[in-house]
Amino acid sequence: MTNAAISVERALKRFKSRVIIEQINLTVPYGQFCGIVGANGSGKTTLLRCIAGLMIPNSGSISVLGQRLFPGPGTLPEGVGALIESPGFIGNLSGTKNLEFLLSLSSKRTQVDIASVLSSVGLSPGDRTKVRSYSLGMTQRLGIAQAIMEGPRLLLLDEPQYGLDPDGVLQIRNLLSQLHAKGTTIVMVSHQIDEVSALCDVVYEMRGGHLVLGGTSS
Repeated sequence: MTNAAISVERALKRFKSRVIIEQINLTVPYGQFCGIVGANGSGKTTLLRCIAGLMIPNSGSISVLGQRLFPGPGTLPEGVGALIESPGFIGNLSGTKNLEFLLSLSSKRTQVDIASVLSSVGLSPGDRTKVRSYSLGMTQRLGIAQAIMEGPRLLLLDEPQYGLDPDGVLQIRNLLSQLHAKGTTIVMVSHQIDEVSALCDVVYEMRGGHLVLGGTSS
């Protein structure tokens, strides 16, 4: 068992003959806010999908919250929230009803103040608008809400600022800072170095499938 929230050792992922991530090593201690930046196609989202158990690496090992995913069952332990690529919701339900439905599927059966969670991401709890009529920014806010609503110990975020206006970017930045201050371990991938540097304790860069330490934020 590892003392780190995330431990990746020599992870490799290829599609046919194309190597996407190559011999990646990454350790994220509990409580750290880790940022990974890189251009589109650099492999950063593939790495996050492997950490989330959504993709199986061809070789290497990954442990999350002390539980081995690969080699192993590939099942995430409880306590992980994630927003990776485009969030999917039931279009004919409101944001509130979507979160209530997701909670009904949870094995934790935790009591969640959905109204408070929606407000924290800038959505109105009383809004009955169906999600299919949401703007891109509203859908992204709802995606962040579903990722944080059960108070995860580890939060995995793929471009969380995508589709947000400047006020939304600032609001989500403040929210993530608050979660980090409370001890949540966060890994965020983005192509926006300024946004990552403003939030993260440590920043890595993906270059052609390789992970390079980029420095720490001031």
